[in-house]
Amino acid sequence: MDDGHLLPYCEATIMEVQRISCVAPGGIPRRAVEDTWIGGYRIPKGTVLAAALPHTIPEIRKRSLVPQLDTTVNYSIYNIHTDRDYWGDPEVFRPERFLENDGKKQKAVRPERLVPFGFGKRVCMGQLLAKAELFMFTVFLIQARRVLLTLH
Repeated sequence: MDDGHLLPYCEATIMEVQRISCVAPGGIPRRAVEDTWIGGYRIPKGTVLAAALPHTIPEIRKRSLVPQLDTTVNYSIYNIHTDRDYWGDPEVFRPERFLENDGKKQKAVRPERLVPFGFGKRVCMGQLLAKAELFMFTVFLIQARRVLLTLH
């Protein structure tokens, strides 16, 4: 795994697979421990929530919805990974969206909106192991096998 930075396109491809396939489409709900504001909306203490998503804010505004005590606010990793405003063309498999060129070399960059393992304090505790396994499996597969793509 120490050589991961030497294979930026491989890392970018793994990130794009995680974004486009979305193994776990939803996150774990959490409860607000104090009154707070998110995106200009009051979230009362005791509200069960996970995150405020950009694509849900217009819907909340349109309906004038204000969360009440013990309201559940769900989030969807799938919706985060397919947000057209952020990704541009989320239905297209394009690993290049995760590559950055600093003039000397190319490197893979993990954007804040790529959250296949969730986010915040309660991110999946197996994330590091899973990322290492995904990388090793992918590199082994490419080294040991011949991969053919067919276009339909």
